[in-house]
Amino acid sequence: MKSIYFGLGYMGSSIIAYFIPHWQGHALAIGIMAALQLILTFFLPESPSFLVAKKRYKEASQVLEKIAEKTTSDVGADLEEQVREIKQPQKADRSPLDLLKTPATRKVSLNVAFAYCVTVTVYYALSFNVSSLAGSTYVNNAVNGAVETVAYFICIPLIDKFGRRPVTVIFMYIGSIAVLIVMILNETTDSGGIWVFFLRPGGYGCQKQTTLLLRRQ
Repeated sequence: MKSIYFGLGYMGSSIIAYFIPHWQGHALAIGIMAALQLILTFFLPESPSFLVAKKRYKEASQVLEKIAEKTTSDVGADLEEQVREIKQPQKADRSPLDLLKTPATRKVSLNVAFAYCVTVTVYYALSFNVSSLAGSTYVNNAVNGAVETVAYFICIPLIDKFGRRPVTVIFMYIGSIAVLIVMILNETTDSGGIWVFFLRPGGYGCQKQTTLLLRRQ
């Protein structure tokens, strides 16, 4: 669900660009906003899993107690002992090349890598070429972000019902067909602007969602 904020930030970038149209000022404004996030590091607690991995059990139990207190959860009086009993997985000597050693893993890895490269290429091509759409660039960019945000909510129940693989394939086909139709309309007619306005963001959202699905394979 944290990916939803990416889509909301995408939409918000249109507001910043509207008031700061020059790219230098736009980049500076976004950079300042990102720098301000450093202030949060003084308020965010350390990850309990990281503390356990470093065998800092007392600190991990203290963080969990604070979380339990804010969420009104009962963690028990012997929380530190429970944390100490957590077994860390043994480190194995692994390499990314292990994915290519057997025919089964090699087939899956190469298929996912190819599909991921294609979807990322289409996604960013549509993002960077948003100014070619009819109408306001700011509105079109915000529409892309809105479509992307809605796609997150559509994807989650579909995965729960049908599984990851068929949803990935369906989104890929829908996105590809939408992009092809847009290309044909742009080349063959001058009156297909309204269809391009709806189809292109649709293909954009499907490609983005396919990228996220592949990223979590």
